[in-house]
Amino acid sequence: DTDSTTREDYCWISKMLVFIIVIAFAISFINCFVPPGAHEWDSLSYHLAAPKIFIQNHRIEMLPTDHHSNFPFLLEMLYTAALMFGGYVGANLFHWCFGVMSTLLLIDFVKNRSGNVASLLAGAAFICSPIILWEAGTSYIELGVCCYILIAIGSLSKLIETNVSKWAWIAGSAIGFALGVKALSLVPLVAIIAAMLFVRTRIRDVIQFALVASIVGSPFYLKSFILTGDPVYPFGYSVFHGKYW
Repeated sequence: DTDSTTREDYCWISKMLVFIIVIAFAISFINCFVPPGAHEWDSLSYHLAAPKIFIQNHRIEMLPTDHHSNFPFLLEMLYTAALMFGGYVGANLFHWCFGVMSTLLLIDFVKNRSGNVASLLAGAAFICSPIILWEAGTSYIELGVCCYILIAIGSLSKLIETNVSKWAWIAGSAIGFALGVKALSLVPLVAIIAAMLFVRTRIRDVIQFALVASIVGSPFYLKSFILTGDPVYPFGYSVFHGKYW
């Protein structure tokens, strides 16, 4: 009877957590249809502004009056397509999808290690965090970074559990995409390499991971270097002396 009662409690808690997660998804989904306002400065100044100019000029180029245009722009490329066909709503929905995927990835990762209730609690805590709930309805980029890093961490855990090298390639690709979204993804890149070395992962897997991440993540940094002389423009001016800075 005690076990039956406990199972019923867990079932009720699980249903409640699923309800909370669905409500959070719905709230952020509705927010996608609200035009960007004063609190969404990044969207107005470059996440959407630069792609709009690219569309008007029929090419992707350096914008000397906006140094943000030389940041890694992987998600902004999706926003460019969205602005061509669906306007700001389409761009917001792209970021919303990354928020949903991040939540589901987190739930799956925790479920395999701590059970159903713990995984749903983790998912609810994540998507209900004010900054996450707000960003899920905007055309920012952080949830894209989050999604790719979660894929990398999950793949790394699979690599450790199975010793199958394909997971190093998948983790490396995911971090490469994260680098294509935001330069700060260099931090998890270094952290994951350190973790792989700490748990004594095979050196060949560490090399494969770092190599794939570097190749996949390189295009926007090469673009910036060609156009400005600085792969991380406008940062590192004392080293690279990038243009217009």
